[in-house]
Amino acid sequence: MNEEAVLTPVVLGFGDQGVNRALLFPDFQALWQGDQTLLDCAGRRHRFVYLLLDDHRRVKAAVFFLLAFDAQGSPLPEWDLPLTELAERGDVGPDLGAGPIRLASRSHCPISWHQGDLWDPRSEAEHDDWQAIRDCLGLVAPRDGEVELAGEYHPSAADGIDVEARLERVRRILAQEHQEALDKLIAGQRTRLLTLTRQHQEDLARLQRDADEARAAKAELEVRYAALAQHLEQQHDLARQEREELNEQMRTLERNALYKIEALRIQSEAESEARVAAAVGELKNQLTIREVELKYRDELDGQLQEDIRQLRERCAQLIGDSNEGQLERLARQGILFVTFQPGAGHLILSRQDVPRFSADPLGYVAEHCKVSGEQYQRWLEHHQQPVCQAEVEGERCGRPVVRVEHPAQFDPLRSTLCAEHRGDDSDGDVANL
Repeated sequence: MNEEAVLTPVVLGFGDQGVNRALLFPDFQALWQGDQTLLDCAGRRHRFVYLLLDDHRRVKAAVFFLLAFDAQGSPLPEWDLPLTELAERGDVGPDLGAGPIRLASRSHCPISWHQGDLWDPRSEAEHDDWQAIRDCLGLVAPRDGEVELAGEYHPSAADGIDVEARLERVRRILAQEHQEALDKLIAGQRTRLLTLTRQHQEDLARLQRDADEARAAKAELEVRYAALAQHLEQQHDLARQEREELNEQMRTLERNALYKIEALRIQSEAESEARVAAAVGELKNQLTIREVELKYRDELDGQLQEDIRQLRERCAQLIGDSNEGQLERLARQGILFVTFQPGAGHLILSRQDVPRFSADPLGYVAEHCKVSGEQYQRWLEHHQQPVCQAEVEGERCGRPVVRVEHPAQFDPLRSTLCAEHRGDDSDGDVANL
């Protein structure tokens, strides 16, 4: 009686130079299920062929398929190709020693919706994939004059018992050779898998160490930045407090001077104009000295502000690289970076704009308002203190003027002057104060 032949599935992988790996189907299933990885295939699609071999390692069916891998060398989880069904329903292919095989490829696809996951083997002189399969399996192409059998040979009863014994002995020898070849193939593939696994573990350990060092450096930078920011903030508060005290002293001195002038006028109406002028001149000299001191404080405050800006730019540059991954994760989680700036209102910063805003807030806001940095700075001074800047006998006019609410509408030649010094008849300078 004829017994149905048992077919053994084998998977071969192709590279630029032909077959570069051979897997038994259980090993391929382990790879497919994520138990093993192929680092040399990471991030690309790799060519494979699924073969069904008989007891004599002759190819009975072949499915040429593509398998895509992720960045870690694992097959993509959505890959699900019915290899067995494609092999059973394949078209008639070439003869590899056991008659025409069943072939499934891109141009011979029995299931149309799987055509994109298949590829066509080449039969060129320089790249002959069929010959590569024969060389890998130890097959020899049929010679001219040999008879190619489409089925198996079954001796008749007339051949005698001796023929059956010879066939049985030949089967045992071929089965032993097949088993030895399979054992050698399995041992080689397991050794390769162990080597790749060990290398993968070493790479993971190295990456983990690098990540730990990066996190430690980032934490140190954050601590240093926090201490530096606190110190700069304290310096800024101290400078602001000194400026406010100096302004208050100046206002008190001005009030006292006015009181003294009025008292001298009442008490010295009969005195000469020269004595009154001398007293007034002395008080003006005192005011001038105070103004010089205030100007010096303003210059000192401006220098401190520039130092703070430069230090912030330096801090942003130092932590920009280490904080880039954190900003990226915050952005992916839907967190928005929002700031409120005069003249621009609430601004939503993208992840890429956060370092640039930290380095130069005024320049960023000026660009958003479509004005130059100098115009935005002058508008900001006007917005914070909307008074007339006209010089009258060496002193600032100081009358309240209309506050311009948007930098683009600010005119440095008119918005900083009251109606009298603009030459207008309008008296609505303080309408928006």
